[in-house]
Amino acid sequence: MAKFLIGDVLLEIDYSSMPVEGGENLDKFSYNAVWHGEKLTLQTEFKELDFSGAELKVGDNRVCEVYKVGNENMLVYHWGNLFRGFAVWPERFAVTYSPEMRGQPALREDWFFSIISFHRQMLLRGGCVFHASYIDIGDKAVLFTAPSNTGKSTQADLWCRFADAEVINGDRVLLKQKNGVWCAYGYPSCGTSGICQNRTLPVAAIVVLEQGQENKIVQLTAAQKIRALVSATEVYLWDQTEIDKAFEIAGNIIADVPVIKLSCRPDEDAVRVLQSFLEESIDV
Repeated sequence: MAKFLIGDVLLEIDYSSMPVEGGENLDKFSYNAVWHGEKLTLQTEFKELDFSGAELKVGDNRVCEVYKVGNENMLVYHWGNLFRGFAVWPERFAVTYSPEMRGQPALREDWFFSIISFHRQMLLRGGCVFHASYIDIGDKAVLFTAPSNTGKSTQADLWCRFADAEVINGDRVLLKQKNGVWCAYGYPSCGTSGICQNRTLPVAAIVVLEQGQENKIVQLTAAQKIRALVSATEVYLWDQTEIDKAFEIAGNIIADVPVIKLSCRPDEDAVRVLQSFLEESIDV
């Protein structure tokens, strides 16, 4: 049984017969000591996928289909040359593989981790998997979030060049409270950035990025902050329970963590403008 400490939850996975290839990102979260906190075990099995009584909710013939089976959801993924290779059951945190998966190319470990619904387990525990570039500034976390191709990685790189920051994860971060403080935890998936470290820091600020003609700080209303955080939170968009949890957690975050917007250009001055604001307003 492989064990990984993700945030403050020990994840156990039996890889003995799974078609998953090793990856260095998840290896950074391996945990072999005795753990006295919460544990989660991913249930896995090989058997034919049963579609009797299954009602199609969301269809995507390229990647995944979502079915309702009784009171459960079944996410069916296509893999290799299999139209329906395996199913993920979010409610009971389980994976069922078609026996034919044994002859298919192995799934990459980091991709597999992204689709097993671990984000749901975090939502149910008051945390969330958040899409952002996570940087370390003097042992505090600053998170850059924005829609794809807006400049998260660019701003993170600028902070490394001009402010001695360090990128901990280029694409995702686990947000969860630790002793009453919102913390940024390292996360095994990092998108295409390739930057993934296992480090936990208190969150100093969440910065919503917007491309602009000048570098300036924009104050957000509470509603705007919540909308920005929910947009960046990993959820199944067809699952109202997860969406409701995302709004609840976003409300809790903005009560304790500064959330601001940075309208910016991709230059050193953008770093200086934000740096000045953080030093004056948040003591970073």
